[in-house]
Amino acid sequence: MKIASHQLLTYPVINKQALNGSMLMYKAFVHNYNTYRLPELNDAIEQYNALATAQNKALKPDKNQLNQNKTKFKLYVLEHYGRGMKTLEEYNEQVEEFNKDNRLKVKKRKYKKVAYASAQIFYCILGHASYKLKMRNLERLQYRQPTELNAMEGFTFPITAHSLTSQKITINELEIDIPKLDVCNKTVRNHMKRLLECGVIVDYKFSGYQLAAKIRINPEILTILDGHKPYQKQSPNGGLGKGLPINNSSYRTLDNKKDNKATAKADCPTNLEFEALKQVRGILSGSASTSDPDSNNTHFYRNNTQQAKQSAEQLEQKRKKVPQKKEKEARPMLESMGKLMDLRFYDAAQLLANGDFDHYKPHSMAHFEREALNGSITKKQFRHIAILDFAFTTAQLWKDKTVFVGEWYNALKQFENHYFLSTHNGENHIPHKTTILKTLREYRHRVKWAKNYCNRNPEFRLLFPVAYFDDIRKHSFEGGFAYTKKHYKKSLDAAKRNAEKKKDRDRNAKKREVSNKIRVYARKYLAGKCSFEQLTQYVNGLERKNQRDKGYYSRMLYHTMEVERVKHNLT
Repeated sequence: MKIASHQLLTYPVINKQALNGSMLMYKAFVHNYNTYRLPELNDAIEQYNALATAQNKALKPDKNQLNQNKTKFKLYVLEHYGRGMKTLEEYNEQVEEFNKDNRLKVKKRKYKKVAYASAQIFYCILGHASYKLKMRNLERLQYRQPTELNAMEGFTFPITAHSLTSQKITINELEIDIPKLDVCNKTVRNHMKRLLECGVIVDYKFSGYQLAAKIRINPEILTILDGHKPYQKQSPNGGLGKGLPINNSSYRTLDNKKDNKATAKADCPTNLEFEALKQVRGILSGSASTSDPDSNNTHFYRNNTQQAKQSAEQLEQKRKKVPQKKEKEARPMLESMGKLMDLRFYDAAQLLANGDFDHYKPHSMAHFEREALNGSITKKQFRHIAILDFAFTTAQLWKDKTVFVGEWYNALKQFENHYFLSTHNGENHIPHKTTILKTLREYRHRVKWAKNYCNRNPEFRLLFPVAYFDDIRKHSFEGGFAYTKKHYKKSLDAAKRNAEKKKDRDRNAKKREVSNKIRVYARKYLAGKCSFEQLTQYVNGLERKNQRDKGYYSRMLYHTMEVERVKHNLT
């Protein structure tokens, strides 16, 4: 590695060596600021404040006028600048603009020294910058984009005060271990304000205290080195070690002609290795013929001692017990799910614009659930399948209208940026596959309700996909998909009420059934066919079985005995 401060870095990294170099540059920069630059700035501010004080004394204002002037200045700043974290330089500029049109003058604020404790805050920021730079490089490599970076420009990354106080950064390959800060968020913001005023942090973009602020560290301080691209470890078994799935839920196709681009650009296996892969995956999916000695699963993956002792005839008999109808239904499902995983958004947009999915039949939720619980694909791939399945399901809303390719493509990108995501600390993350499944089930219900509403109200003008799926349209008059969430909650409440009513009906039916049994036993007692002890033991046994209705059966026995005794006397 070599320090590259004036050249284009091929694979930029911030490792332990770069951290130490950045801290040395930081200490020199802060020392120069506190010793030389800060007194000059404060001297000019003191002269300005002295003139403002003299002018205010000449006017002889009272305390009420001074307080009104301060309130007027606050309203002026809110109108021209707004809320949020601003530098002291911008504040003093607002003071000068305000004093031009007002007789009473407002004083400027002096700059403060950068404290010794700010070095710890800056070191933690550097650790997060190292992690963000690493994630940037990996994302660019994943999408086959260049990772080049100009060291003199640096890079911008998001960060929050909460992330510095709650998140510990550990990057083993770069030998970095950054602990979380043991201070409150307000302290972190104050130190970051000092760093912003002195010029250690530049290009600060504030979006609110709940959202991540985008910052860039001064390139004169930040040291970035040129590292090496990460390599993928190859299996020592050649082609057989590349494509073995974990279980039967893998959707990757085994067709030579329909392989994806990533596999095509990688080292492809030979024909012999490819045939071996077919045999192994065929055994795992239950589609290989076990009569062939080469396809015996005792030689490959997932073998155990019990299977090794079984003969080929026994395995064949077990396979025949599986209904053939289910196999025929499952294989097209697996193939279609695999096609969705390899389908790009632009190709999907073209198919949607052509109307190929106007009568789309969604995949069964049982198959999604099986994949979410026991599947081998990643969360990102599962989310990609869910997005496309949801988009194809919504296509029936516009089956009689013309929606162009660009509109569908923008809608798919909108799904990718805002749908099937979970938010934590102001940042979006891909949730667990079960959470994606739950969200997909909700979206399907809401799309079905929207379709029924459009059928019942043909005069309703449905917006095009990008506007319809905008999260801002939450009211009924805006006609957006977000409004359907209200009806989904109503359906959940109705289902809950129906479940409670059904539970009450079942309980009352059980009470009536037990009451009839008590009535029959009471008639036996009045007829002299059983003793009173047997009758009370029977009722006590019913109460022990139903502790929730304890006491009810005793009261029921009392009323039944009264009624049956009257009937018995009359007869």
